[in-house]
Amino acid sequence: MNWKSDYSRLSELIKSLKDKYHLVMILFVIHNDRQKMLSYLESKPEELVLLFNKKAQKLNFEFTGNILKIIDVDKVQKICQELENIPDSRDAEVAWDQFDGLDDLDDLNYLNYRDMIASIMLKIANIQPTDTVLDGNFWYGNILKSILKQNKNQVIYGYESGLFYDFSRIATYCIDSTNANLKHEKLKSSETKFDKALTIFHSPDSYYEVTDVDSPITSKIEFLKKSKESKKDIFEDISTTMSQLKDDSRGIFGMEEYFLKDSQLKDKYISNGQIDTIIQLGIETIEPNLILIIKKSQVRTDKSIRMINTVSKSHSILDRYRIIKLDRQKIDRVVRTVNKDNEYAGFVRNVPLTEISKNNYSLIPRNYIQNRTYKLKKGYSVRVDDSKIDDTKAYVFSDVAKIEQKSYKADPKYLNQRWLEEFIGSPVGRAQSEKMDTHNIRIPIVPLEQQNASVQKFDDIKKKFDNVNNNLDEMAEEALQQFYDDSGVGNVIKIEKNKNLPD
Repeated sequence: MNWKSDYSRLSELIKSLKDKYHLVMILFVIHNDRQKMLSYLESKPEELVLLFNKKAQKLNFEFTGNILKIIDVDKVQKICQELENIPDSRDAEVAWDQFDGLDDLDDLNYLNYRDMIASIMLKIANIQPTDTVLDGNFWYGNILKSILKQNKNQVIYGYESGLFYDFSRIATYCIDSTNANLKHEKLKSSETKFDKALTIFHSPDSYYEVTDVDSPITSKIEFLKKSKESKKDIFEDISTTMSQLKDDSRGIFGMEEYFLKDSQLKDKYISNGQIDTIIQLGIETIEPNLILIIKKSQVRTDKSIRMINTVSKSHSILDRYRIIKLDRQKIDRVVRTVNKDNEYAGFVRNVPLTEISKNNYSLIPRNYIQNRTYKLKKGYSVRVDDSKIDDTKAYVFSDVAKIEQKSYKADPKYLNQRWLEEFIGSPVGRAQSEKMDTHNIRIPIVPLEQQNASVQKFDDIKKKFDNVNNNLDEMAEEALQQFYDDSGVGNVIKIEKNKNLPD
């Protein structure tokens, strides 16, 4: 029988965080002595906690205070019964699933967003079997899981003070990864110097807190929201991580845009030229959407930061939180571009530090990389000068219009509906849409009477233009028919309008 169908039955039993802890504790106890210990637990499920603590002490493993002390005996027996149908080779996969999904990094069609970022970071890092790797915060687990999948003997140090430390510790044990030195504590300075550092930071504005974990009733998981005004400066964690690296090393960090807020430490990294590359993978998603590459000592000498922007389409408030996925070709293009100095319009620029300082030290690539040239008919094009848009007296879109079912609705007190639609579709409107949410677009303040008159004038000119085109088409048809007549084939060929022809 297919093990995945058996796993689906097991998944039905795992409805809460407390159930997940039951499962990973069982996997820890039975690993390396599966058949004997599995049958023993089925007959004596009440001994799970005792067996778990005994084995942890023997292996000198430390776990958090979240490990269950009171268990659901019936749940233990049912989990054990389902595990009998799952091969022991899948124990680690089942454990990882409780931590952070089963997505396969080799199949980019099924990547979730964080796996995609982990995949790109690993390709950039190019970790060798002899490298020592540091992960200062493996909350998501994708980096840790991916490195060990490539080489379970990789020397990797990981530090995590969050909830899922226990799950990742057990998962790495189940794949016999003896060189994964995971610590449930904050990263501190040490004499160990690492070859590479890779970390995906989780947002400080949301996290899980477990309460009442010892209760025989299903544990509560409270989803707490913190203010976006959090004082946490991610560059403090980055500095601690970078201090652990060898001089010729670099740190690669995945994060949300929010982390690149005002920070004196960030400004210092910019001024020192240590920020080498920033890669944008999406726009203000609820997942990490930026990759930041920092060099320990080999700083850029051209006084610039290499910025890569993979977001090529306009994004409005309607699809602000859409997951942006990249195919293998685009991911490979990003990786190839990182270590080069060439530039591609609309994709990569080496942005001078002087330009960055004028933009209040913003490190968001899309603010510097957009293709602002738009093609028109007959070989003409129009270029938009972004620097002058902000100097124009304007309304903010959300104050004078709204979005309804993916269309724009103008407030008639301020805007002519047709005029608004034409403006949003103009190069100036499109340029802003590529840079910000539609709700924040600046709309020039033009008197309503002038808007009405300009729309009417536009319609009149367009009507004349269409009439001229129609007359020219008729003249061209007459000239062509005369040519056929003069060529002696007029009785064979008759030009007719397409609408009169059969399908």
